Amino acid sequence: MQAPQRFLSPTPIALAVMAALLPLAAVAQDTAPAAAAPASAPSTPSGAASAPVLTTLPAVRVKATVEKESATGPVQGYSARRTATATKTDTPLNEVPQAISVITADQVRDQSSSTIQDVLRYSAGVRHEMYGLDNRGDWFTLRGGSEGSVLLDGLRLPLTGWYGVVRNEPYAFERVEVLRGPASVIAGQNGPGGVVNLVSKRPQADAVREIELQVGNHSHRQAALDLGDSFGTDGVLSYRLLTLYKESGSQVDHADQRRSFVAPSLTWKPNAGTQLTAYAEYQKDDSANVNGFFPIEGTLRPGPNGFIPHDTFIGEPAWDRYGGERRRVGYELEQSLASDWTLRHRLRRDRVEGGMRSMYAQWWLGYADATGAPDPNGTYLNRTFYATDDKSSIVNGDLLLEGKLRFGPTQHTLLVGVEGMRSRIEQLAYDDSTATPLDVFNPVYGSFALPDLSATPYDTTASRTRAVGVLLQDQVKVGESVVLVAGLRRDRVKTTTEITPFGAAPETTEQDDSATSKRLGAVYLLPNGLSPYMSYSESFGAVAPSNSTVFQPKR
Repeated sequence: MQAPQRFLSPTPIALAVMAALLPLAAVAQDTAPAAAAPASAPSTPSGAASAPVLTTLPAVRVKATVEKESATGPVQGYSARRTATATKTDTPLNEVPQAISVITADQVRDQSSSTIQDVLRYSAGVRHEMYGLDNRGDWFTLRGGSEGSVLLDGLRLPLTGWYGVVRNEPYAFERVEVLRGPASVIAGQNGPGGVVNLVSKRPQADAVREIELQVGNHSHRQAALDLGDSFGTDGVLSYRLLTLYKESGSQVDHADQRRSFVAPSLTWKPNAGTQLTAYAEYQKDDSANVNGFFPIEGTLRPGPNGFIPHDTFIGEPAWDRYGGERRRVGYELEQSLASDWTLRHRLRRDRVEGGMRSMYAQWWLGYADATGAPDPNGTYLNRTFYATDDKSSIVNGDLLLEGKLRFGPTQHTLLVGVEGMRSRIEQLAYDDSTATPLDVFNPVYGSFALPDLSATPYDTTASRTRAVGVLLQDQVKVGESVVLVAGLRRDRVKTTTEITPFGAAPETTEQDDSATSKRLGAVYLLPNGLSPYMSYSESFGAVAPSNSTVFQPKR
């Protein structure tokens, strides 16, 4: 009878020994005698070791080019190296004496960020989603509750009204940059928390061919297109076309969302020193509200009939709407005046028209019966309808002269510029009133006769703002390890507000503010890549006329 065979698994020590001996085996194989020596080769004396056979491999040449990144161009991956948000010049990130984060288009795509709130979710010092999953706007604060300004390509976006906000589409941007801390030298009037700068996708040298299709929860469907190329081979004319359409439901019944977006741009480079880019944009948002303003009993704590279903829609599907349309047009001009001087000019006009028709629960009255009468054990909540119409427009631009100079061991990037802005906001709010109660546990819609807004009283608020700022800045690099940044800006802001209460005479107030903002910073560039810095910067904000007496300083 034959004994069974046994197979032993190699131990970790045996595997390590084998791995160590493999290189020796390879060397022994290379140095082994040839199987057959050429006839003309001299014979090897008996007992002598044979000479190794050497083989020369052909040379392999590897060429690689480092993609040159610009402060406004695309970034491969998540790590950007340059920025223009902090200085209005194309500057390496490690030479900026201020905390700044850059969220690239690749990161936005990989994280499936559908709103600017989502884009800023992982940025330090940013409080996003201040009102939860609110679909009415991108509400966020910077560094302890300061509402920082939002810039688009360095220029201020329209000041929004109460409602009717058209949210920015993340697919439109190469990068979103968060500059923390006071930044009035760069952005004018602004909160001390910082600014968020959105950098648009523009025509570039390389061709762009991208089609994106998405499906997701709540019947989400999205199609996007990004095309870009040059006309001809000389690169004089190039274009970029962005389009997007999406629609989806939400976690709340009937609160569907739709967006249409298109943004063409064209760049003309007649010679090496001139570049002109013209662009336009149209976006339309249409959605319903997800906010119910339900009571604590039924949401955080069980109510008399348990928890209110999370998908309960408090309004009327035939009435509720939110959003509007935005139209944008502008141009950017860059002209080299000499080898060391560049003139840049930007001008843009934005116009937004939107509004809201909605309802919210009168949570402070508690639960009721079908007639709206108080009932602690009821399943109904009384409702209030609310309606507004908003219009806002802004025209702003800048003219910047940049010079790169050298004096001895110092390299200077000198910037002199002027910025101007004119905006107008018109807000119309209809007198809200009580609607029919709704069974929030088993909602049935259609019992509310939709109001005739043409016969509903309303009040209006019209605000006009004019601002101008003059900027002087110098970035000094001493040798290869020290960077100094100094900036000074003078701003003047004039605001006129006209309020017309319900049927009353208009009330007009005017305010004229001026401020001088300063900035001073130093960066030390260590060989290991670290860049410790010191910085002092200021910001200012105009105080509303109604509060001017409260903050009046003592003399």
